[in-house]
Amino acid sequence: MDKLNLKKYFSKSGVIFSAVYLILLGTYWYFSTTDLYNVLLCNLLLIFACNIVYGAVNYKKRVMFLLFNVMIFMFLLSRPTIYMLRQSAWYNIFGPTTNITALNCILFSMVALLLGTVAAEKLFPRLRRKEKKARKKLPKIDLKVMGIITFVVMVGCLLCFGIKELDALLFMRGKAYEAYYSEYQPRVPYIINLVAGFYDFSVFAFLATKPNKKISYVVLGAYVLSGIPMLIIGLRNPFMLKAVFAFVYFVIRNRERLPKGKKWIGKIEKAMIIIAIPVVILGMGVMNYLRSGEAVDLNPSEIAVDFLFKQGTTYDTVLQGIAYEDWIPGEPRYFSFGPLYDNYVYGKLGNIVLGTDPDYIGSGNCFRSAYNSHSFAHAISYVVQGSSYLAGEGRGTSYVVENYVDFGYVGVFIISFLLGMFIAFLWNLFGRFWLLNTVILGVFASLPLMPRETTLYAFMDVLDYHFFVFIIGIVVLYGAVMLLKNKLKKQTD
Repeated sequence: MDKLNLKKYFSKSGVIFSAVYLILLGTYWYFSTTDLYNVLLCNLLLIFACNIVYGAVNYKKRVMFLLFNVMIFMFLLSRPTIYMLRQSAWYNIFGPTTNITALNCILFSMVALLLGTVAAEKLFPRLRRKEKKARKKLPKIDLKVMGIITFVVMVGCLLCFGIKELDALLFMRGKAYEAYYSEYQPRVPYIINLVAGFYDFSVFAFLATKPNKKISYVVLGAYVLSGIPMLIIGLRNPFMLKAVFAFVYFVIRNRERLPKGKKWIGKIEKAMIIIAIPVVILGMGVMNYLRSGEAVDLNPSEIAVDFLFKQGTTYDTVLQGIAYEDWIPGEPRYFSFGPLYDNYVYGKLGNIVLGTDPDYIGSGNCFRSAYNSHSFAHAISYVVQGSSYLAGEGRGTSYVVENYVDFGYVGVFIISFLLGMFIAFLWNLFGRFWLLNTVILGVFASLPLMPRETTLYAFMDVLDYHFFVFIIGIVVLYGAVMLLKNKLKKQTD
């Protein structure tokens, strides 16, 4: 019998990393039983640092894992950390017990994400062999033809999207950004609104054909700029997500070898990233004040810290979700996968097939959304803010608090483990075939915001029936074009 080659599975650096990680988990458990709350938080930050090191060691394969952990810090850990550095008793906000529960949820999620990523990387070679066999059975797609079709569709969608955004800008003149959530309803024709909703899908579908770098620059540039109207209104997330998506796309394509030694991320792109990060942080920090009509009298470092502190409001949402779990209005219900349920059961499809009433779960900030929908963001916002919520304000949500409220610590761990596996699998599967590429880009476009969003947020676009309708439409167009192409080819022959 052959000897088991342990070196194949356990490297020296891997053993050291695992040992350090286990020691930190042990010390975290110990400090969680004491009143050394700042030491406990520092311990958690060291575990976070280990996740960052793991992602950075092989960043080309783990960039989404790395980015996701950075966002966990920004949205869930930055506020208590800043409180601690300011020597403020952060643990007294909602009490030590609630804070420890919140930190435990974050810990379980970070550990599970790491373990899920490790498991996926070990399993991927086997999956790749099966995937290659399955891919041979699929019909081959002419990416050049698909690229032309999706580009034309994308341009049409962009025009409709521009009209819709202009309508929003005109409506929001002289109004606070909160009015967008509580008052705005598109006034453009239904067909314009429908096609505009396909714009993101069309961008993913075109980029999935793997166009060259120059064309990708133009498409991604237009995509990022399309977030400016919402930025003018006061909504930062669309612009930020689109900018991060552009970065992610270049990183995922950077694995390819270009002619003459060129790279997708060369010196120019690296310089752009280095310049963009502080500019965006400062710009978004200043926007916090401008959209509230306040003067900015902080220096750049103070603006950056203030930006992180305000992004960390999601940690407060987690605390509120844990503290007010028993105050949630309406009938007991699950929130982790609720938005998908509401989308299908109470959306237009549910109305046609099941005869459900879309008004049952309401629209925007209202009593029905708080009491009847499966949106934790609406429910907890109503509990915490009351009339302010009805006026358009909101607390948002986080997948960790939804998972905890629904399933406890076990749910947080299992769902984060699966998420870690999905992230790693999808990253490694990009480039296999067009449809899968489109799905992967659709997921990655929303993934960075998940720490401050609902559990299925990153998957909502590709699980939406509108996405299925779009894909079917593109495939039908492709089939028609290929039939016409083959017919013309036979005639010329």
